[in-house]
Parts: sequence; structure tokens; C-alpha cells
Amino acid sequence: MHKTRTLDFCCILEGEIRLVLDTQEVRLKAGEIVVQRGTNRAWRQPLD
Repeated sequence: MHKTRTLDFCCILEGEIRLVLDTQEVRLKAGEIVVQRGTNRAWRQPLD
């Protein structure tokens, strides 16, 4: 887990990835966008 003081944008171009937050894990698919600022997070690539 990490936290930054910057404004971060993540655009999923293809496939899927998991956004791991303090209280939940969010499945993101192609075409989705995440904007974050100061959140504690990690990224996980699913194996399936």
C-alpha cells in the first residue's frame, strides 16, 4: 500500500486490474478511469 500527495489518473486501456483500498477491492475493466488524490492504495493484477 502507498499514498501520494499528487493527483493521479489511471485509464484502463485493455484487460482488467484490481484497485486495493483500505476497506475494499475494486475490479476495473477496459474503458474505466480512476482519479485519486491522497488515498492509501495498491494495484493487483488478477491471475485468472
